[in-house]
Amino acid sequence: MTRAAPPVWSVRLPAPYGPPTTAGSGPTASRSGCSTRCGVPRCRPWRGLEGAADLSAEWGRHAPTVFAAAADGSPLARTVITEAGEALAALVARLAARGVPVDDVVVAGGTVLAQPALYEAFTTALARALPGARARALRVPPVQGAIALARGLL
Repeated sequence: MTRAAPPVWSVRLPAPYGPPTTAGSGPTASRSGCSTRCGVPRCRPWRGLEGAADLSAEWGRHAPTVFAAAADGSPLARTVITEAGEALAALVARLAARGVPVDDVVVAGGTVLAQPALYEAFTTALARALPGARARALRVPPVQGAIALARGLL
């Protein structure tokens, strides 16, 4: 089942991600190096994604720009990362509400494990939503878990 993409907002980005606007009130995504890296000519990048087969992948490829902006001190980028961690924790809370045991939550995936800010945002939100749940970073190839599950079926 395919879900609709969340709404997209036009945003102001801090220097050095863009030059000042003509009004002098700070850079905007429409005139920034960020827009160049994201491949969008204006502040309306969703127009280019109307026919995208995988919206998550299309937007996800811009994650390095968000993490770089956060590392440079962008409050907006930090908010995006915090909200992403909260959204992941909300998915776990939804599973818990359906009776799935969530004492140990295995965290896997290139982005969440490679980006400490996202992992921290997730674990903080998880602790708030489900105090008894523990996040555990997967440190072996995921295929090892698949093999263990398959062996259990024999």
